[in-house]
Amino acid sequence: MGIVLQGKKMILGGKEAYNKFMYNGETLEKKNAKINLKKEENRKKIEEKEAQKAEKKSQKEEKTSILSKIFNRSEEIEIEDGQIVLYGADDEEYTCQMIDLSQLLDEKYKPYNQAPKGVDLLKRDLKACKIFIADDGDIMRVNKILEVKPEEFDENFAYLLFDTNRVYYSIRFKVERSF
Repeated sequence: MGIVLQGKKMILGGKEAYNKFMYNGETLEKKNAKINLKKEENRKKIEEKEAQKAEKKSQKEEKTSILSKIFNRSEEIEIEDGQIVLYGADDEEYTCQMIDLSQLLDEKYKPYNQAPKGVDLLKRDLKACKIFIADDGDIMRVNKILEVKPEEFDENFAYLLFDTNRVYYSIRFKVERSF
């Protein structure tokens, strides 16, 4: 039996000729061992990345839990005049400063000509259409708006929570029902 390799005719046995032709002189076992080694290395890299992601996620959860313990405990925080404790959908507790609609400013730092509705505020894209709150000369940008509820629920009123980088603010809206 003869095969031509790199311009030279060689006569080899069946298995040797096959390995020489298909695997450049390596045996099938060596080739499989290299492939398995690469698979094992890739699997280890993937496991390391997943472990790093899990560690970062747990660190983030620890940070938020520490912050929530500091800022959201109503027993530890004395509630001042004009503040109220409200609860989010996941029973997270917020101590908010109550404001009225006249303190809301548009992206040009001017009060709204016509007061926005609560439903419109919830649906608003705050990246495209910014909202600011004026509080004693400070102007703070609203990062997030959530619907929250007081401890004693009243279906005639709805509350919106405005999350800024410093303080939580809340506005109470009167709910009108129509048939």
